[in-house]
Amino acid sequence: MSACKVVVVALDHGAVASGDLTFFCLPGERCEIDFPDFTTDMRLQVIAEPGYMFERWSDAHSHLCSGFTDPVCRLNTNNLDPQNPDHVAMLDSEHVFYVGAVMEVDPDGPDPSIILFDGQVFD
Repeated sequence: MSACKVVVVALDHGAVASGDLTFFCLPGERCEIDFPDFTTDMRLQVIAEPGYMFERWSDAHSHLCSGFTDPVCRLNTNNLDPQNPDHVAMLDSEHVFYVGAVMEVDPDGPDPSIILFDGQVFD
C-alpha cells in the first residue's frame, strides 16, 4: 500500500521534533514521515539553536502549516473521512507534502557566531 509522505526540512539553526520525541530531524536534514492511515496525529515543534529563534513555518508550495507563526505544527489525519474517496486517494497516493521552519537570529539571544563548549567560549 502506498502512503502520502511528509518531508520535514529542518533548515540550519533549528531541529524539528515530535512532542513525544518519537520523531527527530536534526538541523540541515530532510526527514520523511509516512501517513498510511486515518489515525495519525503528530505535533512537530522547532528546537532553535542558541542565538536563533523560530520565525514561521515555510509557505512554499505543498508546505503544511504554511506561514503559521506558532512553533507547533499539528499533522492530523483523524479528521479525514475514510468514506470520502478523495481523502482515501490522498492517503493512498505517493504525494509528498513538506514542513519547513524559517529561523531568524534572536536579537536577545547569544551571539550565534560564538561557540560555547563546556563553559568555554570559542569564536
